[in-house]
Amino acid sequence: MVLPRRGALLIGGFAVLLALFLALPARTITTAYVNDVLIFLDGANRIAFGQVPNRDFHTALGPLVYYIPAIGFGLSGRMGGALPVGMGVLILLLGPVFVHVLLSRLRPMLALPFGAFLLLILAIPANLGDPLSSISFAMYYNRIGWVVLALLAVMYLHPLDKAPWWRDAACAAILVLVALYTKITYAPPAFALLLLIACDRLQRLWAGAALALVGCGMLLVELVWRGSFAHVQDLIDTARVSGERNLALFIRVVLNNFSDFAIALLLAGMALYRTRRLLDGCFYLLCIGAGVLIISQNAHSWGIITLFAAGVVAAETCLRDPGVPSRLPRSASGAPLLFWVLVLPGLGKHAIGMGFYAVLAISGFGTPLGLPQFGDVRFGRLWSPGDNGFTELYVGNFPEGAALLGEIENPGRVLVLDFSNPLSAGMGLVPPRGDISWMHWGRNLDAEHHPAPEELFADVALVMIPRIGINSAQLEQLYGPFIAQHYRKFAETDGWTAYRLGDNE
Repeated sequence: MVLPRRGALLIGGFAVLLALFLALPARTITTAYVNDVLIFLDGANRIAFGQVPNRDFHTALGPLVYYIPAIGFGLSGRMGGALPVGMGVLILLLGPVFVHVLLSRLRPMLALPFGAFLLLILAIPANLGDPLSSISFAMYYNRIGWVVLALLAVMYLHPLDKAPWWRDAACAAILVLVALYTKITYAPPAFALLLLIACDRLQRLWAGAALALVGCGMLLVELVWRGSFAHVQDLIDTARVSGERNLALFIRVVLNNFSDFAIALLLAGMALYRTRRLLDGCFYLLCIGAGVLIISQNAHSWGIITLFAAGVVAAETCLRDPGVPSRLPRSASGAPLLFWVLVLPGLGKHAIGMGFYAVLAISGFGTPLGLPQFGDVRFGRLWSPGDNGFTELYVGNFPEGAALLGEIENPGRVLVLDFSNPLSAGMGLVPPRGDISWMHWGRNLDAEHHPAPEELFADVALVMIPRIGINSAQLEQLYGPFIAQHYRKFAETDGWTAYRLGDNE
C-alpha cells in the first residue's frame, strides 16, 4: 500500500497546487477569444442576480458552465476571479475522483503521468492545440468534458485490488453527471461507456448502481433547475444552425491527430492480441469514434483525449496477465514506453503553459478591459500577431459604451446586440431575461433560425449596438426593423449607437 499512498499524495497534491495557481491571483488573463470569455462573465453576473440557465435565458451549454464562474465570482468577490477560482474549486472537488479512479486501475508508472496530463488539461486556460501565446478561458467546458470522459474510460479496467463497489459507483456517477450538465456533446459517450462497462459481468454491480445514481441525480437536478425541457429546445435550435458535418472535416481531424491515432491504435492492437475479447474491441472503437465525433463539433483541431485514455487502458492491459497465452510475452514491456511517447509531449507543453499563465496572472500582465467590474479581467498580446489588432479595437470600445451608459440615470436592462454582452457584467447591471447568452452568427443563430424579436427584446429597455463587434452588423440587419419600430435612437458616438424603449420618431 506504500505506492498507492504515495500516488494519492502526488496526484492530490498536484491537484491542490494547480488549484492554487489558478485561485490565488484571482485574475483572468486572456490573450485570445476575449468575446468568448465574456460569455461566462455575463453568465456569472446572471446567476448573481438570480437567473437560472434555460429558464431565464437561452443557452445550448449546460448549467455547470455558468455556475462554475458564478461560484468563483461569489468566493472571490470580483469578476476577475470568477473563472480561475471557479475552476480551482472544480479541480479540488474532482481531486478525490482522480485519485480513486487512476490508482485503483493503473500502476503508478501509468497513473502518475496520465493523472498529471489530465489535471493540466483541466487547469490550463488554453484551448487544446492552441499555441502557448493563446491564453484564454474560452471554451473551457470542452476541457472539462474531455477529462471526465477519459477518467470514465479508465474505469473500464478491472480494479487492481478489491475496494468497496460504492466508490466506483459514486465516482462514475459524478463523472457522467458532470459531462451531462457541462455540454451535452459529452453525455452520450459517457452513458455509452458506462453501459459498456455494465456488460462486464465482474463490474456489473457498480456500473448498474452508477446508472441508478445518475438517474437519481438527474431527477434531483431537475427539481432544482426545472430547465431540462427548455435546454433540449435550445439544443435543437442550435443544431439547426450548426449541426451539419462532412467527410472532409473528419479526414482533417484524423490528419491533425495522426500520430496520436497511430500510437493509440498500436497499443490497442497489442492489448487485443493478448486478450482476444470482443468487449475490448468495442471499447477501443467507442473511444476512437466518440472522440472523432466530439472534436468535429469543437473549435480545436488537436486533442482527442479519449485516444489517450484508450492508450493508457491498453498499456495497463498489456502489463496484466490476461489469462490467454500470448505469442508475444515480451511485448508488454514496451507498452508503458509507447504510452509515455503518446502522453509526454502534451504533458510537457501544458506544464509549461500552466507555469506561464501563473507568472502572467501573478504579475498582472495585460490591460484591464475598461469596465468598472473588469479591473482584474486583463487582455494583452504576446508574440503571436493573432487577429492583427482587431481585439484591441474591440476591447478599446468598451469604455466608450460604459461612459454612454453612465450618462443615463436609470438605463434599465441592457442588451448589447453582438456576440456577447460585456456591459451588464462589466458595470454590474441587472441583465435582461428571455434573451440568449451569446449570439454567434452561423453557430447558434442565422438568418433563418434565430430567437423571435418579441422574445429577445421582451425585457430590454436599452439596446446598445457596437460599431466594432464580432457579428453586430449581421444582427443589426436581422433585428434592425424591430428596433426601429419599438425603440428610439437617443445617442450615437464613434463606437456605439444606443436605442431606448419607445416609439422611434
